Amino acid sequence: TPSIRNTSNLNKIEKLIFYLKKKGFVIIVLGNNSDKFPNYLKRKIKDTNLIYLNELSKDYSIHDQFYLAKKCSFYLGSASGASIPYFLLEKKIIHFDTTKHQYDSRAKNIQWLYKRIKIKNRFYILNANSLKFNKKKSLQLKENSYDEIVNKVKSLI
Repeated sequence: TPSIRNTSNLNKIEKLIFYLKKKGFVIIVLGNNSDKFPNYLKRKIKDTNLIYLNELSKDYSIHDQFYLAKKCSFYLGSASGASIPYFLLEKKIIHFDTTKHQYDSRAKNIQWLYKRIKIKNRFYILNANSLKFNKKKSLQLKENSYDEIVNKVKSLI
């Protein structure tokens, strides 16, 4: 079931990884040892070419995160603290499966792919207002599809 905060369809993440590897990109997975996603990937994808920052960085320092961001072509993932070094270094960023906020348009180096919420049989961009409108009903959220994300990546590279 889609959640408000993060991506629930990890199959599309696997497909994105294989797509980017096929295009010649080196994939570096962010997240520390307590995060579910890197541990999930290690179990699911038996690819020794995936690099995990938490295995390279002894203490997962902010210095290591900024060094990595400086060397990377772009950031692709959720709108989380992990993307802050990329933002501050003005690297290209694609945030997907995220909620729209009033300040999003100010970030010129970020491209956004928002989740959608179903209200009265129509899907709208997920934001604070749509959540208020729909707070007494069960949420029906729609995440970004693999194709939507790949098309955004293609426009970036």
